[in-house]
Parts: sequence; C-alpha cells; structure tokens
Amino acid sequence: MSAIARVLVGAFALVGVAYVALMLFFFSGGTAQNPVCLTYPVMEVASPDGAYRATVENSSCKGGELWTSVDLLQVTSAGVGKEFERIFESPSASRSDAGSYSPLQLRLTWLSATELQIRYPRGTKVSSRTEIAGGVRVAYVETDAFAP
Repeated sequence: MSAIARVLVGAFALVGVAYVALMLFFFSGGTAQNPVCLTYPVMEVASPDGAYRATVENSSCKGGELWTSVDLLQVTSAGVGKEFERIFESPSASRSDAGSYSPLQLRLTWLSATELQIRYPRGTKVSSRTEIAGGVRVAYVETDAFAP
C-alpha cells in the first residue's frame, strides 16, 4: 500500500473513531451536569380565574436522584401556556434502605386569582423556592403530616 493510501485510511479511521465517541457521548446522556431524567406530572391546579396553572412533577434521574417540583404556567386566552417558571424544588423524601419510595406530599391551594399557597411537610429540604412569579405571590407553609 502506498504512503498516500495509508494516510487516507488513517484519516478515515480517525474520523470514524471520533464519530463513534460522539455518538456514545450523546446517547449516554451527555455530561454529569445534565443527567437524563424521567419526569412525570403528579397534579395540576388551575387558579380560580383560569389564568394560571400550578403543576407538581416528580423526577427520577440517573444515579437515583428523586425530585419534586412545582411549576407555574401563565395561560393565554386560547388555553395554551405562555410563560412557565419553576417556583419550588425539593429532593423527594422518604426513601428507605429496603428500596421503598414515598413521594413528597404537597398541598397546593389558590387563595385568590394571584396568590398560591404551597404546603409541604416539616423538615423538607427545599432547594429553591420563589416568592413572586409572573404576577403571582407564592406563600409557603411547613406543616405536620396531612390528614386524609
């Protein structure tokens, strides 16, 4: 094989290895800063006038991280979401050594068209919470266990 053919084969082999490496990187979930998560809605509560919706979601990420979050969505006149903002986020509690899991119990109550109350169990490790979002005032209340 000539020297030019060896260089061309080597160059194509190098491009092939780089391509395979990139494919493995993207299909494995990217980087540790952006883990692949499975997110599912738990409940959605509309404001009294229907202008806003608060949505509770649970997320399960690679590495066993479990999160509960509340998102606030402003609704347009066509009933489609306009703006969305995460207003509450916390690691989901009650994971036992035996492998059982109990999601974080939240209670969302609209006190008026522009005031939302989020109640969560005492001792919850809250990682973020927003007091005002998109014209809605959010009140947080730590509480003992909820009655049925």
